[in-house]
Amino acid sequence: MMNNNLKKHTVLMVDDNPTNLNVLLDALKHHGFKLLAAKSGEEAIQRALFAKPDLILLDVLMPGIDGFETCQKLKEIPETAEIPIIFMTALADTVDKVKGFSFGAVDYITKPFQHEEVLSRVNAHLTIQDLKRNLEQKNAEMEEKNRLLDEALKHEKELNRLKTGLVGMASHELRRPLTVISLYSRSLFPKENGNAPEQHEGYTKIQKSIRQMTQLLDDILLATQSEMGKLTFEPEVANLGELCSKIVQESELIDDSAHSLHFTVTNNAENALVDPRLIQRIISNLLSNAVKYSPHGTNIWFDLNTHDAQATFIVKDEGIGISPEDQQKLFENFQRGSNVGKTPGTGLGLTIVKQCVELHSGTMMFSSELGKGTTFEVTLPIDVNIENMV
Repeated sequence: MMNNNLKKHTVLMVDDNPTNLNVLLDALKHHGFKLLAAKSGEEAIQRALFAKPDLILLDVLMPGIDGFETCQKLKEIPETAEIPIIFMTALADTVDKVKGFSFGAVDYITKPFQHEEVLSRVNAHLTIQDLKRNLEQKNAEMEEKNRLLDEALKHEKELNRLKTGLVGMASHELRRPLTVISLYSRSLFPKENGNAPEQHEGYTKIQKSIRQMTQLLDDILLATQSEMGKLTFEPEVANLGELCSKIVQESELIDDSAHSLHFTVTNNAENALVDPRLIQRIISNLLSNAVKYSPHGTNIWFDLNTHDAQATFIVKDEGIGISPEDQQKLFENFQRGSNVGKTPGTGLGLTIVKQCVELHSGTMMFSSELGKGTTFEVTLPIDVNIENMV
């Protein structure tokens, strides 16, 4: 039975013998095809150009130009080159059949015609033609989608480039007024004048706000660089104990003695191969979170321990803790705990910590309990071959 999907196909029958055309007509007329006829090669070419049939049944032996030459001409014309052609021949010689294929025919039918054979071969090649067209259409759609995707990617890259440049410029430009504010606040509240308590408090708040703003700018710039793949590992030899001590001092200045910060060093690494910039971002963000999310007067512990070419940094607090639900998305951009209340923050700190740890080929673990505190443990290699890390 004829496939319903093939009912509207047009078939061009080409034969100079009316009897043969009638036989083909009988074989195909009840199967939903639109049938056209031509009695010569010249007429076949004209009809093919006008009607664009889906399939051509072409007799080999005809007066004028024969089937081989007709096939060759049809394949040379762009408008008809893709139409499948089935030769109809009484020739039994294999050489003639091979010759037909060499001119571009897809199949042949031997005379005298058998209705079942004619219908079967016509259906088979129309199905192949349909599949070919569908494939070409899908390929064209895919090429268009790929083109649009390429354009979107180029556009996104340009936007990211502009965003990175804008963030970098904004970070640079904002630091300048912050520096001016810091310098003028120092001149307004000189220590030698014996400032009143309220003046000292005002000066301290200004300096604290400046440090917080500077760290925020650093975090945004670092997050943008990481997102763009421009944050890199740049190792150098450093004294870990001294580096961590400076970070602790900066944290204490911002905290203004609101917490008891306990810093201990076990087995200090004086010649550690690390990226000080990444270390600074890891520790300062962990200490900043411990300070922000712990009640005043509570303890914060920061332990540095080196062993077997590894450094372990442990930051522990007695703060509000992190709920199990929030822990699932702890390192996502701009994610903050559901229990932080009005405590200010960007939700970038731990994302940056994770990225810096990964760039340093390190590992990080944490544990937390609501209302009791949080502990972060970061382990980094400190004595490695630089070529393997860059």
